[in-house]
Amino acid sequence: MKNKYIIGALLVGITSLFASCSDDNDSNPTLIQPTEFALNTPAYANATVDLEQSTGLDLTWSQPKYTDDNAPIGVTYEVQVSPTNSFTVSTDEAAADESGEKVADYGVLSHTTQLCNTSASAEKIDKALVKILKWKDGSVPATQEVYVRVNAFIQEGVSRLNPIASNSVKLTVIPYYIELKDAVPTMWYLVGNMFGAKWAGDKSIGVDALPMFLKPNFSYDKKT
Repeated sequence: MKNKYIIGALLVGITSLFASCSDDNDSNPTLIQPTEFALNTPAYANATVDLEQSTGLDLTWSQPKYTDDNAPIGVTYEVQVSPTNSFTVSTDEAAADESGEKVADYGVLSHTTQLCNTSASAEKIDKALVKILKWKDGSVPATQEVYVRVNAFIQEGVSRLNPIASNSVKLTVIPYYIELKDAVPTMWYLVGNMFGAKWAGDKSIGVDALPMFLKPNFSYDKKT
């Protein structure tokens, strides 16, 4: 009789466990594809923004509806800028195209946020315009139209799930010339007894840190 009670208790426990898991799964929000969200028109949209004299352009927007009941969910936002209001090929995509056939028409600012507001770097907006329009020193126009929008997505590892772009807002800016050049690849060093060096100390180059030299004639990623 005692064994029957024990088996009965185990069955009740297992049934409760499955029921609990089922309830948890039912309550988890289901990700859906948003259809729209709005970037607010900033107060300075009717003015001319001097990019060289500005640090950041404040932007705010509504949150996309990523669940049926609009439950709180971690959304990542990035700012995109275009001089033509065409968001087809980014500057990174064009730079990675070895054929040279892709022509950039928009740039993505590197800073991301999970808030519904940000201060977009005026310098990075200017750099994006210089990259896209390929201005030379002395050929920068007095004013330039630029269209700004926000791209939203759910970050899962390296994947971007359910991306959606907001409406774009037109701004008039005073751009300036910035010399663009490829970044020098970052040097890495080997440290530790395994390589004849020490873990502690001043990490003197060639003594406590052995440099990993750049590979001759190797093609490095321009972006990084």
